[in-house]
Amino acid sequence: MKLPYPPRKKVKEQDHKFRMFMKMLNKLEMNIPFAEAIDLMPQYAKFMKELLTKKR
Repeated sequence: MKLPYPPRKKVKEQDHKFRMFMKMLNKLEMNIPFAEAIDLMPQYAKFMKELLTKKR
């Protein structure tokens, strides 16, 4: 069966996946020294920026 508006369904699926990701992210706990976290941040800054600025 062909859906009349496939982009709408895709947007709903992406929104659901985003909500599930946010639930997992809220449960995330990290136990690393602050100095080590500062050292690791530049490596992940671009990734996090892209992740947070992409349109859903």
